[in-house]
Amino acid sequence: MEARYQGPAGAPVPGPVMLLTEVRGFLVYMAPRPIGAAPATWKVSKARYPNGILHLTLVDAQGTPQAERLAFVQNGAATVPAALTPDKTSSYGLRAPVQMKVRLADAAGQPLAAARLSVSVVEAGLAGLDPTAETVASNLLLTSDLAGYVEGPGYYFQNPTAETARALDDLLLTQGWRRFVWKNVVSGQAPYLEYPADQALALGGQVLSEHGYRPIPNSQLTFIQTRPIRQVTTGVTNAAGRFRFVGFDGRDTAIVTLQARRAQGGSNVVIRPDTGPSVENLRLPPLPTPPGPIADFVKRSRQQQADEHEMDPSRHPVGMVTRNILLDNVAVTAKRVAVPPDDPRRLYGATGGTVIDFASNPTAQSGLSVFQVLQGRVAGLTISGSPPNMSIQIRNQGTPQFILDGARVDADVINTLVSTDIQSVEVFKGNEAAIFGGSGGVIAIYTKRADPKYKGADKGPAPGIATVKLPGYYQAREFYAPRYGAPTLTAPGPDPRRTSLYWNPTVRTNAAGEAALTFFTGDVSGTFRTTVEGITANGQPVRGTVTVTVQGK
Repeated sequence: MEARYQGPAGAPVPGPVMLLTEVRGFLVYMAPRPIGAAPATWKVSKARYPNGILHLTLVDAQGTPQAERLAFVQNGAATVPAALTPDKTSSYGLRAPVQMKVRLADAAGQPLAAARLSVSVVEAGLAGLDPTAETVASNLLLTSDLAGYVEGPGYYFQNPTAETARALDDLLLTQGWRRFVWKNVVSGQAPYLEYPADQALALGGQVLSEHGYRPIPNSQLTFIQTRPIRQVTTGVTNAAGRFRFVGFDGRDTAIVTLQARRAQGGSNVVIRPDTGPSVENLRLPPLPTPPGPIADFVKRSRQQQADEHEMDPSRHPVGMVTRNILLDNVAVTAKRVAVPPDDPRRLYGATGGTVIDFASNPTAQSGLSVFQVLQGRVAGLTISGSPPNMSIQIRNQGTPQFILDGARVDADVINTLVSTDIQSVEVFKGNEAAIFGGSGGVIAIYTKRADPKYKGADKGPAPGIATVKLPGYYQAREFYAPRYGAPTLTAPGPDPRRTSLYWNPTVRTNAAGEAALTFFTGDVSGTFRTTVEGITANGQPVRGTVTVTVQGK
């Protein structure tokens, strides 16, 4: 590999220059070369570099980059081949176990231990719909180092030829084009960041007067997180009435309640959490009509998702798989209802539960939590714990459903409500709750602010309190993979897997460079492709495929 540079004709000699080369973090600093009548030339063996994009950067005597060119280095195969060996060379039956071994070795045959792999088993026809799609290898070696969209990145690695090599070089000459603006960097002037990168989960905002005009400095804030974990902390707003809580834990969706008080103790303030930059509501162009195989895949995929949701064990008691049946309306004896039967907040128009009138109850005007007021007032209602960690059951049948002004919510949201903001609560037990589905009963909460006829109702934010849902860290979910053959009390239901039999993103090879997999076929015959991708311990991409055939009776 040779790099050449010659300064402009007639220009004064700028002094020695240096060529810096780098591939995926692997650096080689070449000796400086003078610039004169003859071009400066560097020669380096391509074998010294790993596969990937090579950055050739020319640096002047002051250490400032002047030019850069990208090229692609490919020494041998782009990926380490993974050998996949199923325990049968013939076809498998329906709901049959499949045992598969994965083995990795380098070019010398030495095992590659501690490789991190992901394995999927997908219907072969769907897996081959886009043979040039993104892979771990194409991302690691190519697209992660380029700006913009790269169409069909797998094309450059699927069948390397002189034509694909020229196409790859053209790609790097276009989307790999660079320009250096180093003046601010050299002078130490950092760019202005309107939205700095968060290092942890954070919640900020501002406390304002009750009409939302004047910031409230030195406001006492209480931060109450109720989900997924429970924690409480406090803070104080600055001179501009702003606050920021940083570093709290949260997986999936974090539910946080903020309570603010003036320095003198008053609650007549409004909390306005930051919601981030505004997002333009742009209409997306209509999607093109998909080809037949893709349309068929979408149809089956939606059906598989519906079946998986229905068969999800976490939605049912241990050892039981049930289905909700929507019953007809149940006639019940009328009881005193503080909320009119035709109130739009009534989900499904349900009436007839046990009603607790908070608006005329002196105990409910003391600022207690909703669960505290309900304690001992409804037969069969069991409440335990202390705020904000109270739990509730109806006739020991599990946690009931909660409906706040016609919308289903979690118990954590109800735990944060103050009784003075509640108009009434209606408890549905037994047959009364049949229209809602489930067996744990229903508790419906009606707030004063949501009632258009309530005198003095304010449609603005609740004074001194705000409940915020924040996206947290992704909570990984396990792919549904049944195990047949074990004795069960009930007959197994239909297998929801139609297009994807197995997915495991956390496979690691042992000291012998091997890993063992076990999964079951489903209720569908066909040919399925097993694909393994990942990286070795020293960062080399891995890929391997094998097909298995499922044949029903």
